[in-house]
Amino acid sequence: GSASLSQVYISGKISERLLDEFARDREHKKDDSARIAIVTLYDRHTLGKRIVRSFLRSSGYEIVDLGSLSSNEELLGAVKKYDVEILLISVLMLHSALKIESFITELKGRGFQTRVVVGGAPFNADETLWRRVKADRYGKTAAEAIDIINEITGDSR
Repeated sequence: GSASLSQVYISGKISERLLDEFARDREHKKDDSARIAIVTLYDRHTLGKRIVRSFLRSSGYEIVDLGSLSSNEELLGAVKKYDVEILLISVLMLHSALKIESFITELKGRGFQTRVVVGGAPFNADETLWRRVKADRYGKTAAEAIDIINEITGDSR
């Protein structure tokens, strides 16, 4: 079938609202969870980020949602402000994915020990791209993001 751009947009907005309501009902907190943040970087497509955030919250992780940022400086400031240990970056567009390398280079160059996990369509299309942008890990799905966070934090759930 086919769908117009406006139909895709509206269905995405409806999905986001339903997902938020669903996840809110299932949240439980872990006392010892790492400081985790999630962001859409150089990109305004947030559905993937919101799905991952909801999955992680429903698994008990507290997540700082940094929204959609469009500069390395903004994101570096947020990483410092929230003392982020694990940063999840979601993108839909390839040009956005390619810009992540400059952010990670700057992050590591300033001495941050933050682990960076990337995900989104460009990384699913090219499963070697995460290494080229110097990310620590790549998650293909929201469920896989939970496994990665559990592995990084040593959580056995």
